[in-house]
Amino acid sequence: MGAVSSTSGRFLSITKPKFFNKDDTIFFLQQLRSENPDSKIGVFWDNCSIHYAKEVKAEARRLKIPMVMNVPYSPWFNGIEHIWGRFKWLFRRHLLELKIKE
Repeated sequence: MGAVSSTSGRFLSITKPKFFNKDDTIFFLQQLRSENPDSKIGVFWDNCSIHYAKEVKAEARRLKIPMVMNVPYSPWFNGIEHIWGRFKWLFRRHLLELKIKE
């Protein structure tokens, strides 16, 4: 799960070996706020069901983080998807290089 600043380009992410759940999403929002205590923050979510959980919405309100839901099946509108695409490309390239060296 990740966030990127639209002004500074600063990047924050958390990883997990399996799927994220609503508690992970709440933790991410808390981390985002704690690292940006005085900044205006908004999150642009895809349409994953954990983003719609009542507890997630309540925590976002408490932290004063507005949530904007993306148009269904439109990842190209979400800037972070471009970063994930680049990471995936680099990861696959690295795996290919490791396989060639074997």
